[in-house]
Amino acid sequence: MACLAIFSIVSVSAGDLLNDETTIAGHDFNIPDGYQKNESFISENETTNSNGAIFYASAESYYKGEDDIIYIQVSDYSYPGYETNLTDDHVQKSGLGEKEVINDHEGVIAEKKFDDLNVHAFFYAEDGDLVCVMTTDDSLFEQIIPEK
Repeated sequence: MACLAIFSIVSVSAGDLLNDETTIAGHDFNIPDGYQKNESFISENETTNSNGAIFYASAESYYKGEDDIIYIQVSDYSYPGYETNLTDDHVQKSGLGEKEVINDHEGVIAEKKFDDLNVHAFFYAEDGDLVCVMTTDDSLFEQIIPEK
């Protein structure tokens, strides 16, 4: 989906070191030690069009060095005329990846190579939204995604 295309544009900017939580479109996430927020790569409730669907996307990006990145996007499918209450079943049928459960969230996991970076993405439904967590270090998923 649109979330995968985002990593083709990776920019780095200065930010504060984080060992904290962040909330994106009402969903909480944990940011591991040492990651800096990329202030130039934040979106909030932006209207987005992907594969014929129109939705609102909110996202944040973090980095620790040039090749160590985290990208989190929440897609809200409440756009008038395109309303969908996204469920686990929708995510499972999406074809985005293989079935996986992380911290009691059922979803799909995929890997894609961008330039020289292997990027891992975990997609899951929560409260009718599509959540996408991407990272170059797949061992971080359990730290980033809170228990259900």
